[in-house]
Amino acid sequence: MISFLSAVLGDNARLHADKNDRQLRAAIDAASVAIVVTDATQPDDPVVYVNPSFTRITGYTADEVLGRNLRVLQGAETDLASRMALRQAIAEHRSGSAQLINYRKDGQPFWMQIEITPVFDDAGQLVRHVGVMRDVTERHERAAALRNSEERLRTITTAIPLPMVIADDQGVILDANTQAQASLESGELLGRHMGDYLDWTALLAQAGQPGGVHQVEMCLSTQAGGQLWALASAVRFHMNAHDAVIVVFVDISDMKRKEEELSRAKDDAERAIRAKSRFFAAASHDLRQPLQALALFTSALEMHVATPTAQTILQSIKISLSTMEEMFDALLDISRLEAGVLRAAPEAFMVNDVLERLEMEFAPQAQSKGLELHMVPSSAAVLTDPALLGRIVRNFLSNAVRYTASGKILLGCKRRGDYLSIQVGDTGPGIAENQRLAIFEEFFQGGEPCRSRSGLGLGLAIVQRLARLLSHRLDVRSIPGQGAIFSVDVPLAALPVNDGGDSDEDGEEIAFPDLTGGAVVVIDDDPSVRQGLRMLLEDWGCAVVATSSGAEALEQLQRGGIVPHLILADLRLGDQPQDADTGGGTVIDQLLDALKIEVPAYVFTGDTDTRDGQPGCSGRSFKVLHKPLNPLKLREVVAKAMGR
Repeated sequence: MISFLSAVLGDNARLHADKNDRQLRAAIDAASVAIVVTDATQPDDPVVYVNPSFTRITGYTADEVLGRNLRVLQGAETDLASRMALRQAIAEHRSGSAQLINYRKDGQPFWMQIEITPVFDDAGQLVRHVGVMRDVTERHERAAALRNSEERLRTITTAIPLPMVIADDQGVILDANTQAQASLESGELLGRHMGDYLDWTALLAQAGQPGGVHQVEMCLSTQAGGQLWALASAVRFHMNAHDAVIVVFVDISDMKRKEEELSRAKDDAERAIRAKSRFFAAASHDLRQPLQALALFTSALEMHVATPTAQTILQSIKISLSTMEEMFDALLDISRLEAGVLRAAPEAFMVNDVLERLEMEFAPQAQSKGLELHMVPSSAAVLTDPALLGRIVRNFLSNAVRYTASGKILLGCKRRGDYLSIQVGDTGPGIAENQRLAIFEEFFQGGEPCRSRSGLGLGLAIVQRLARLLSHRLDVRSIPGQGAIFSVDVPLAALPVNDGGDSDEDGEEIAFPDLTGGAVVVIDDDPSVRQGLRMLLEDWGCAVVATSSGAEALEQLQRGGIVPHLILADLRLGDQPQDADTGGGTVIDQLLDALKIEVPAYVFTGDTDTRDGQPGCSGRSFKVLHKPLNPLKLREVVAKAMGR
């Protein structure tokens, strides 16, 4: 038998190397690849050796192929160029390789990767060819399937009418359809990085989220340096043994531009509304001045009218003036709410303080209509803005008095867990179920669009906005023909508060004493208001020093040797900076320091947002009276200042 080395190397092999021969043969026989040795010295290059793996791969035994040429295995389907290249390498006595379609003994085709290496003897003559064969059918089929899949994907990509890009997980573009190239204004996208056009990191993070396809609104850059807004969708998939990402995007630039135009138009409209509302809110002080003067002159005139006819006319004037004040207050409240200049200042206080003041305010109105107004006292403490809460309940009471023709009005409270429900009930006409929401809209009055002269129908609209500002819940219950109950739920204070502060009213009927001999200083730069206050106070028997400045008031007091019981000053005076909110407080401070006395002092203003505690320059704080001044309230203030 020919030795193994002789079969491989030729007759010049060292035949005495039996041990090496056996070891090499054992190693090649154990190889998983097919190894074939042919005799290149023979005309037909016959096979002189095959290992067992050859039989396993092809089905042919060694006896069936030894001495024969291996062309018997080649299939005609093999690519001609590959076959010719391999034959050319063999003819030129150099190594060559190719993938060929071969047939097994049973006729089944298979793909074979063959590598042929020439072997030369010591004289440099070609003696053998050694071929290494591998079955790569499965790999070739996978590659073919992948190519088919890629072709189908490319076909789909081209057919999709939306811009579509395929990139690897590093962001390098592998494929793109014509729509993507047109949108990004790029002639060739392959090989470029997605980061040149969009925020690839953000999009990749979204694509990595569970749940399939994810959409991200982002700004894309074009090749020409332009920009477009797009809604991009990304999904990961596996391609060529690597992760890839499909990106589809929709150009929403036109929609984005329209949104921006609408947003700018909306902002412009809102700015115009706020500017108008801020104007009305800021003009509150100046606009209230004529009303204040008219109210004071009317009250002063009342003491000089004797005949019943004149008294009737005067009362009609006062009613009209009161209605005008209510309408004016409603308009200014709406303006302040729309302008956002109204701010809540929550604090803990005894709710009975608010209830008593409102009872005293509305009792004369109810009595004039023959109605019975009853207030149930409460010992509860609540946490909210007392002034804004007073406005809400005041509107409830105002509507109850206006629309109740006969019967009763009840003001009281009920505890509901951590909240106190402040309620106003009446025996009026009630509210139909289908109008329970409409009554909180502007310009609705008694279930009908506002047409009467008794108001603008803004009261409950203001109530609703104030409740939203305070985060309070409103409720209304009604039976048509039997009355209605309006309520607002206010959080109870965490701790009770002491009712030990000064209170202007104690809930009892107040009998005003004679004010003769009282000295009052009035400082206001509006001549009409100044004159109206002078006439009213003098009719009550007071000595009045009414001036437009603190310096003038000090001069008159010192010249007359007058020690005032009370000082009243407008919050904003003409000789103070226009943006100063403490003008009246500063003037009072200077006057008290110059006189070296401490007497009660109030600032009055048309700005209803101003609260008690207005500071002066020395650290004093003063209470606030709101214009138009109520003559009854003013008389009470004077009486308390005189200690009577």
